[in-house]
Amino acid sequence: MQRRKTTSKKDGWMKNLKGTIPRKVNMKKLKPVGIPEASIQQQVEAFLQLKGLKYFHCPDAIYQMCAPFSKTPIHVKKIISESLKGLPDLIIFKRKTYKIAGDEIYTKSVGGDYLMIELKKKNSKARQSQVKWHGELPMNVCDSVESAINLIRAWEAEG
Repeated sequence: MQRRKTTSKKDGWMKNLKGTIPRKVNMKKLKPVGIPEASIQQQVEAFLQLKGLKYFHCPDAIYQMCAPFSKTPIHVKKIISESLKGLPDLIIFKRKTYKIAGDEIYTKSVGGDYLMIELKKKNSKARQSQVKWHGELPMNVCDSVESAINLIRAWEAEG
């Protein structure tokens, strides 16, 4: 008659965890995570809405159409990805006006001014496609909500 080996619940529990939890964590290799770009984006957009500034942000749903698992046809995925590759996170617009003096004062709109902002997490860099798209255009990279808001306020003050 063969005897069965008995194991306690504790032993079985430990076997299931083996290999899933690292025994040591090298603190030197850990990088600071910081605030995610999506969170920075939401807070800056909320600020722009409070200020009443017009802005453009390409919705994430359009980028998700290019994902490998989506049912979007391949030729459409290619068109979307080529068109949006490197596009900045925010393009903010303001109208420029001037006044004509005479018997009456008129305010005339003369086009506009824009500010392009690329939002990044702390310690991350722009992708090659973003650098190529920006080229000679005035691009501003911000890695926090505060830096983006300060940039927008300075841009507004320029007139």
